[in-house]
Amino acid sequence: MIDYQDLSLKESISLIKLNGKSFYWASLFLTKSTTEEAVILYSFCRLLDDLADQKGNKLLELQNYQSSINSIPIKVAGYTLMSFLKKHKVNQLVIKDLIDGFIFDQGLVRIVNKKQLIIYCYQVAGTVGLMMSSILKPSSTYANKFAIDLGIAMQLTNIARDVKEDALDHNRQYLPSEIFDGVNFEKLHSICIGKNNEKENLKIKNAIIEILKISDEYYKSGMNGLRYLPIRSHLSLGIAALVYRQIGVKIIKNNILWHKDRVYLSSIEKFFTSIKIIPHLFRRFLQNPIHNEGLHEDLKEVVNANYF
Repeated sequence: MIDYQDLSLKESISLIKLNGKSFYWASLFLTKSTTEEAVILYSFCRLLDDLADQKGNKLLELQNYQSSINSIPIKVAGYTLMSFLKKHKVNQLVIKDLIDGFIFDQGLVRIVNKKQLIIYCYQVAGTVGLMMSSILKPSSTYANKFAIDLGIAMQLTNIARDVKEDALDHNRQYLPSEIFDGVNFEKLHSICIGKNNEKENLKIKNAIIEILKISDEYYKSGMNGLRYLPIRSHLSLGIAALVYRQIGVKIIKNNILWHKDRVYLSSIEKFFTSIKIIPHLFRRFLQNPIHNEGLHEDLKEVVNANYF
């Protein structure tokens, strides 16, 4: 059984400083009250993620949490997850979608195709976008479509960055085998542990490039939807998106050395990337965007229409 978690707000801030440096940087541009709510949400999601990743078979526990959210043994800044969801009027189906993603991670993760990948990214990150949208109070729930896209984009960046870590530490392959061009997990793993195979390595690099191209489509949509948010929220989420997307840019700039060290942005890189939000803010004066429904074609089976 997972030990009961009861984090104070101060401890939650320390958690995001340690494990979510890009998000912490972006949160500095929010109002104090909104920052606190965003930090609490981050902590809930982080602790759930950690819970799902703990060694041992957590499948039954996760299924129990999905059927009874009140049973989730986490408390942050005085809130249970249920009380926090109620405060921000978040549909409980969203957290169940999130847990679906964690349940998927308990199995043998071998993503087969793009549809399966996008569904997974929605479950573990698009749902977080939905919950964050509830905190940031957009002018219309239509903004939730774009919030999902921003979450998916960031998760795709994670996948492109963490290929080696996912394979070695978690025995997971998120790069879809259909774009691997014949590379299986065993070949991926052999390169991770230092066996040179330039032909297979090139195929993996091409797969990472493809994932980052897909992520750019979702970043573009997510950024377009930020104009539905109050201006400080637009500023903060825009910075988070630009900084996260820059990780993918740096991966390619560094010749996609995916089996080497994990790619990070320095403080200077974050600063100069963040400045690029300024022209995006002028888009607030343009007509509100229409969502590209093609980006949700793969999600029709899982996304609830009530979210919008």
